[in-house]
Amino acid sequence: MTSRSAAVIAASILVFALHPYSRAEEKPPAQQQPSARQNTENDYSNETGILASTDVFAARGEDLSDEFEMFSSLPDFYLTQKNVDALKDYRVIFVPGLLSDFHKTIVIYGREIRRGTYFLDHKRWLDSQGIEYSVAPISSQATPEENAVAVSSAVTASDKPVIIIAHSKGGIDSLEALAGDPKLRGKVAAFIALQTPFLGSPVADWFATSPARESIARWLLNVTGGTKKTLISLTTPHRRLWYLRHREAIAQLAQGTKIFCVATWKEPEHGNGLDTKFSIPRDMMIKNGFPQNDGLVPVQSAILPEADFVVLAQADHQVTVMDSGMRPFDRTDFMKALMLLTLERLGRFTAPEAPAALSDF
Repeated sequence: MTSRSAAVIAASILVFALHPYSRAEEKPPAQQQPSARQNTENDYSNETGILASTDVFAARGEDLSDEFEMFSSLPDFYLTQKNVDALKDYRVIFVPGLLSDFHKTIVIYGREIRRGTYFLDHKRWLDSQGIEYSVAPISSQATPEENAVAVSSAVTASDKPVIIIAHSKGGIDSLEALAGDPKLRGKVAAFIALQTPFLGSPVADWFATSPARESIARWLLNVTGGTKKTLISLTTPHRRLWYLRHREAIAQLAQGTKIFCVATWKEPEHGNGLDTKFSIPRDMMIKNGFPQNDGLVPVQSAILPEADFVVLAQADHQVTVMDSGMRPFDRTDFMKALMLLTLERLGRFTAPEAPAALSDF
């Protein structure tokens, strides 16, 4: 069996395993806390008490949604040659999310056999503008600690300041690297996290809190190169505890690196072909107190505490990085708006001159 075939089978089992979420009688508690046994197993120890008592996780930075909307409404107007030239001073490093290995470009003997779809539209636009980029050589199913090494390597290899654009678990892998290695902070100008479960995913919680479901997830990860530790690293208790332990390092990172998060949510549109392939876990999370979620990550979890953020409606967990086959989404304009907002946060944005017809007013 090829790894790709195994992934397809595993994904099918995953969808089947998620199906009870659509039945009200099997509705699990929202972001269920682990048992005492699981606390010991996952090294949560007695520190879990603070997870429920503190409101530090609700702290937010500046809401940049209006600025992002401005740039995304007229990206080509704002994307002047001066702004493109400013972007050429940086190298963009993409860090994809879980299971992204199955969307990579395959090259054999120098010949491209299959073009990867992950971040494809983003990379095509960067190519068209002559802006340098690379993809961090992570193993997407590996643990954040393992992938942090690959992220660090990609940043260190750049001869320019870096802009990291990370999606989903890729944001966790990136933050693991940046919080753990102070030397990287001087090289990373900006860190953009798209739909990253910084505070955990209720879907991961659901799998981790049942032996039967956990065994399915463990098998899926094993056949695709991951381990149970990868699943645990995405759960709510683990992510919140990790944040508390690294809060000071993150604050130091934010002093020299511009950080902003992009959180999205997708409301139900059943029966019109414009909904999402993540409708089952999306609807489950809505029933359990997360009305705004992208199908895998609630909005509140995708915003790193105290970080600036953008919230977008009608976008599921996949559509920002590749075609979902559902609702149309312009990823090229999305990428342009991300870069413009990044320049603005870095103090490098140059406002376009007003058209001659308007300059007389």
